[in-house]
Amino acid sequence: MAKTRKSYTAEFKLQAVRMVTDQHLAVAEVARRLGVTEGRLHDWLEANARGVSWGTYRCERWGKHEASLHAEGRALDWHLDRSNAADTREADRLIRLLLAPDQAGNPQALARRMGLEEIIWDCGYWGAGMPDFRPYSVCFNKHGKARKHVNVTLAHRDHIHFGLTKAGAMARTSFWDR
Repeated sequence: MAKTRKSYTAEFKLQAVRMVTDQHLAVAEVARRLGVTEGRLHDWLEANARGVSWGTYRCERWGKHEASLHAEGRALDWHLDRSNAADTREADRLIRLLLAPDQAGNPQALARRMGLEEIIWDCGYWGAGMPDFRPYSVCFNKHGKARKHVNVTLAHRDHIHFGLTKAGAMARTSFWDR
């Protein structure tokens, strides 16, 4: 049985936008207050992974025309804690699943089909098309040496950050179309 997509009135959508722009609420908070989910990735993670959504935890704007993927509604933070062995195993399993090649050998098949643009976890950064994780700049000085005191949240040691392309965020990729 096919799921029907929920539709919202223009008034409802305007209310949601005003809660973000006028009241300066995070998208995740608005979603909770209005009883809607932040997106299909959230639903997929809930069904397929251990952990808890932190939603659009760090919703920030960097300038007049620049914003984090969170501020654009294109990122989700998923709470798994590096200091917990079971969470670390789950994060590693989830990342391996997303970045594994498909049966035809296409790299990062699931991430590509879902529209994942970036993953940040435990001082590592992966961007679409990269073969492997690289050091995440927040955790290292300009000479590449690990910083001694890095906030666990900034280092992404207490959550995985998933950033989506615009198509991925709108669930308009081959994965979500099935």
